[in-house]
Amino acid sequence: MSVRSSYTRHFIYSTIRMGEYVRRFRAVGRIEGYCRECHNYGHHWGCPPFVYDVDSKLRDYNEVLLLAARITPHPTGLPLADGMRCLLPVRHEMEEMVREMETVMEGIAMGLAGQCAYCPDGQCSKPAGLPCRHPELVRPSLEAWGFDVCQTTEQLMHLPILWSTDGVTPAYFTLVCGFFYNGVPELAKQNIQTIIQQHEKDSLYRNDSTGNA
Repeated sequence: MSVRSSYTRHFIYSTIRMGEYVRRFRAVGRIEGYCRECHNYGHHWGCPPFVYDVDSKLRDYNEVLLLAARITPHPTGLPLADGMRCLLPVRHEMEEMVREMETVMEGIAMGLAGQCAYCPDGQCSKPAGLPCRHPELVRPSLEAWGFDVCQTTEQLMHLPILWSTDGVTPAYFTLVCGFFYNGVPELAKQNIQTIIQQHEKDSLYRNDSTGNA
């Protein structure tokens, strides 16, 4: 029997130079190895392998804005399946936030890993060799481009990623996405802060707080 739950979420953002982010946190061979073990590999437009050269794409941008959410389900100790119901609405919200960044600065949004959230499971057009049905929504994830998000959140945001044990929801979930851009980091911070505040105003759920790592 499922348990009705609610959640709170706390957004954290951080900036770093692209060159440093690549040097410290990109491990293509190891991360793509994890991707190859996933059933989504090669079957979703946001997943590798890609038809373009990722290294070339990275050279187009000088700066990185990272956005994480710490999501705390309520009550505590929920079965994992019940606790995970809070992830999809926060995922949609975060991906919308970084896509909004594309409208105010030159850059590309980086979405969240896992199954595509915009087509029903198994119905992505990629295996059939057809264009993405939702190019205005779908973005690659940081992991898909070879970045280690566990080290990213722990070292840059002081937010270790927790995993479930014994089928029970951890104390909190972590989602992380990003925005690669050219411009001034302080302006990027101002823009994401404004976007977060607007989402906070419109949301049915209230943040505990919002912070700059």
